[in-house]
Amino acid sequence: MLAGWPPGLTSWLVRRVYSMRNSPSGMTADSGAPAGGERTPSGGRKEQDMASISPLALAALGLLAERPMHPYEMYQLLLQRQEDRLLKVRPGTLYHTVDRLDRDGLVRALRTERAGNRPERTTFEITDAGRRELSRRLVEMLSVPAEEYPEFPLAISQAYNLPREQVVACLRTRLQVLSGQQKYIGERLGEADLHRVPRLFWLDVERDRVVRDAETAWLERIVEEIESGALPWLDSAEVQQFNHHAASAVGAEEDDPPDGAAVPLARRRPGQRTRKTS
Repeated sequence: MLAGWPPGLTSWLVRRVYSMRNSPSGMTADSGAPAGGERTPSGGRKEQDMASISPLALAALGLLAERPMHPYEMYQLLLQRQEDRLLKVRPGTLYHTVDRLDRDGLVRALRTERAGNRPERTTFEITDAGRRELSRRLVEMLSVPAEEYPEFPLAISQAYNLPREQVVACLRTRLQVLSGQQKYIGERLGEADLHRVPRLFWLDVERDRVVRDAETAWLERIVEEIESGALPWLDSAEVQQFNHHAASAVGAEEDDPPDGAAVPLARRRPGQRTRKTS
C-alpha cells in the first residue's frame, strides 16, 4: 500500500490508471466513403444511408455553397485561403472527392468547358441534398467534440520512457516552434484587421491562437516542474513505489478475483465479456 494513502483511494487510483491505459476507445476512423444503401431516382444515395463525409468533402461543399466552380478553382481557392492548415489538400484527392459527391447526389455537373489546349474543366454546383448534408455535418461537428487522435497527447503520455533531461530539451524545442507559429498567427490576424476582413471569417485562426497560448503556458509550467523535481520522474522513489504497488495489485486481482468481479481491463481483450463465478 502506498504510504499515507487511504486503501480505498489507492485501489481506485490503480484501477483508474490501468483502465485509462488499456480500455478500448470504441472509436473508428471516418473513412469518408459513402455507405451502401438505397439510391434516389437521380442515382445518389439516400441521406439517411450516407456515412459522414470527409473533411475535404465538407470543404468542397462549403466552397460550392458560395458559388459554382470547377475542382481546380476550388483547389486554388483553398490554398489562397490557407485552408491547408486545417486539412490535407491535394489536387488528385480533391477531384476524387468531388466525383464521389457527384455520385452521391450532393453536387452535380453544371457545364463542361475547354480553353485552348487545356484539359476540359467541369463546373459543379451544390444540390439541395448537398446543402442539407453540409448543414447536418456542421451541426454535428460544432456540437460534439470528436476524438481526433493528434500525436502530441500520445507522446506526452509516453514521455516517461525518456530521461527527464531529454524530455525537457524536447519540450523547450516545442516551445520555440510554438513561439514562431504564434508570431505567424499574429501577423495573419493583423493583416485581416488591416484589410477589415470580418472577424467571422477568421474564427479558426483566433481559436488556433488561444489553443496555442494555452499549450504554451502549460508546457512552460511542466518544464519548470520537471526541472525542479516538483513533477517526480520515472526514476524517483515515489513513482517506483507506485509502479510496484500497481503491478502487485493487478497481479493479485487476476490470480484471485472477488465474486462477480470483471476481468481487469489491463488483461481484457476487446469484446471479452465479464467473468462471473457460478
